[in-house]
Amino acid sequence: MGGVDSVWVLDARSLETIAEKHYTPVRNNTQCGIPRAFAKLLQQGSGNGSFSPSPSPAGFSYSPDQVASRARTLPPVVAMPSSYLSHFVSGGVVLLATHGGETNPLAVREWMRASADAIAEYVGRDATGGVDGNGVRDHFVMVYLLLEELAESGLPWRTDVAQLKSVLPPPTLGDKMLRALSGGGVAATSTSGSATTSSPATPAAKAAAAARGMANVAQGMFAKARARVSGGGGTPTHVPLQPTTPPFTPPPMRTMMSSGTPPVPNSHSPYMGNGSSPPQPSFGAAEADNAPPWRPRAPRYASNEVFVDIVEELDAELDSEGKCVRSSVIGELFVTSRLSGASPELVVRLSDTRVIDDTSVRFHPSVRTARWTSERMLNLVPPDGTSKIMTYATRDPAGPASRAARGQKATSAVGGWHLPIYVKPVMSWDGTTATGKVSVMVGERPKHPQGQQGHQQGHAAKTCDRVSVRVPIPKKCERVEFNANVGTVTCDMTLGVVLWNIGKIPYDKAPCLNGLYTMAGGGGGGGGGEASSPPPLSSGCIAASFSLHGETATGLCVESISVPNEMYKIFKAFKATLKGGRFHVRLA
Repeated sequence: MGGVDSVWVLDARSLETIAEKHYTPVRNNTQCGIPRAFAKLLQQGSGNGSFSPSPSPAGFSYSPDQVASRARTLPPVVAMPSSYLSHFVSGGVVLLATHGGETNPLAVREWMRASADAIAEYVGRDATGGVDGNGVRDHFVMVYLLLEELAESGLPWRTDVAQLKSVLPPPTLGDKMLRALSGGGVAATSTSGSATTSSPATPAAKAAAAARGMANVAQGMFAKARARVSGGGGTPTHVPLQPTTPPFTPPPMRTMMSSGTPPVPNSHSPYMGNGSSPPQPSFGAAEADNAPPWRPRAPRYASNEVFVDIVEELDAELDSEGKCVRSSVIGELFVTSRLSGASPELVVRLSDTRVIDDTSVRFHPSVRTARWTSERMLNLVPPDGTSKIMTYATRDPAGPASRAARGQKATSAVGGWHLPIYVKPVMSWDGTTATGKVSVMVGERPKHPQGQQGHQQGHAAKTCDRVSVRVPIPKKCERVEFNANVGTVTCDMTLGVVLWNIGKIPYDKAPCLNGLYTMAGGGGGGGGGEASSPPPLSSGCIAASFSLHGETATGLCVESISVPNEMYKIFKAFKATLKGGRFHVRLA
């Protein structure tokens, strides 16, 4: 199986190349002209799946949202004369990768997604949660080092963020001050391997040298402060805890086949029954060497914390009357771990795992799959920091397999998961004047009993936020007028879409969008009437997106979180989020 030949990181606004990496030797000039050809392909809006490299058109300037919208209209894999091109948009950057025909394109896209998440962890995220384009420009040397670690000879190498941080520390506050005081060029000149030429001692050069000297002093002060706070090593947030007397002997390590009861502390310990927690154990070098590769060497925290997040994306297709034609849920489970010790075992128990399709489950390498198969629980030695532990898909709730797993009778009715919002479009078309009217109403559906975790009578109902609706309009319109009683409306004639940003649905009124558009040509068919001129939007669909915190579509939640092989107390929390994925409503 082949790998990635080359990768480019482009600015989403101008599509200029910020960084590029060639894992294989460049065979011809065609490979170097990929960014320019991709820019022309986006501007033309061609979706035939093939193109030839050519110079980029002048004056290319789009917003990141427009680039993302245009990229969705293109095929995910584009055929080239000598290879194939895959693209991935994340926030303010666009990732391009070329590969051969024997390479699995889904594996390439998954590697690009993991690379974008890793770059965002180092340079920062924008408002949409993607990669910050300005951060990539400020830390482009760090981006080059990340591209070196993310792949080896074109094959995926280190894609886990915890492993990357162990070999490549993220930028610190001292580095940012050094870059600010030196004008942003110190990092680039210090890592450059090319020959340097001496410049005359101009006043500007003397000022730059003085700024670099001040930056070095500031960096040394920060290093001394970190060493003073952390006791000679580590970061200020990870304060090592010194063991107190009497000495504490940690319990034996528990294996995967051990019982679920936690170990009993020593009855002669002075910490039994007095309300105080035992001291932190002292981890030796042998235990630190046995740590898994995704964890640092025996980290120590003053406060041990575990946070579990379940994020589900609901894909649904509805007809014009609001009935669900088909639906599916894709879920991800994230764990944010700050646990002391080399190998703390984390046990997470989930509720109602029968909705999960076992053939679609993907685990992090730290998860013991045998424990999941036998007891339907997650048992793992978690990576330090935030990591994706589990990815799953759900069965169709109206299908026979899902009903058999729930103990229900099979039925032929078409249904789906509970939809938190409804979108009701109403269209009218006048063929004599070539004028169309569109009215869209959005609101929340009543809660279902499974949806809200721990929901009881009298609790405040959760409302959807970040609600947005995309209404297609014909591109050959000479007049478009849209207005709404809630939110903001933006008409983009280039993309042929009206973006209605609602935000949070209010309690006192239902959001409604009303619009009028007129096609070019006036009568539209020589006065043939409505029968001879079908509505231009009859084959389109409305796309909606939303976010609902504290609820999942499947009702999946966390029952318990425990660390049975450690004696310290942990702070644990659970959060659920439901997002709208491909939520489409047919117009006719």
